[in-house]
Order: sequence, then C-alpha cells, then structure tokens
Amino acid sequence: MTKRLSLILGEGDQLTLEPFIRPGTGQHQVLQQWATEHGVGAVNSEAAAIRVLLQAGAEALAEEVLDAGYAELAQVYGGAGEREERRTARDRYVARAEATV
Repeated sequence: MTKRLSLILGEGDQLTLEPFIRPGTGQHQVLQQWATEHGVGAVNSEAAAIRVLLQAGAEALAEEVLDAGYAELAQVYGGAGEREERRTARDRYVARAEATV
C-alpha cells in the first residue's frame, strides 16, 4: 500500500535533513550505504532520503524496544541457561524482522 503525505518541515528540520540529501556529504554516503545494505535502493531525491531516514529510525527504535523487553525478561529470568535461550530467541526474531525489511 502506498500513501502520500504532506509534511511541513520547519527550518530546523530542513537543516537536519540537508546533509543527508546532498550527495557527497558523509551523511548522504552513510545513508546510501544503509539503504543498499537493507535493500531499499538509491537515495536520489529528498523523498527517498526521508523514506530511508524514517526506516532507519524506526528500525533503531524497534531495536531499543526489543532491548528494553529483553532487559525486563532478564530481571525475571536470571539463570545462565535461560540467558542463552533468550539470546537465541532474540537473534531469531531479529533475523526474521530483518528479512521482512
């Protein structure tokens, strides 16, 4: 499903985005590398840069949510064997999540 949204960017937002949009900057190169590694495609427009930044940010936050959830589980289940099971389960979940991105 595709959805077109209007987005009003303040001056601060524009200044934050500008280095990611401008080819040749370190930020643009890193964003392009991230996009390539995640199969997103080229970052060749403002819209593409914003989409990739949105995906990267959402993925980073999802990782933080997982880490917080696993930290909570670690407090409840603190055994060494259980710790290895949790790590294995987390790794499987991350692999499935990355396969869908």
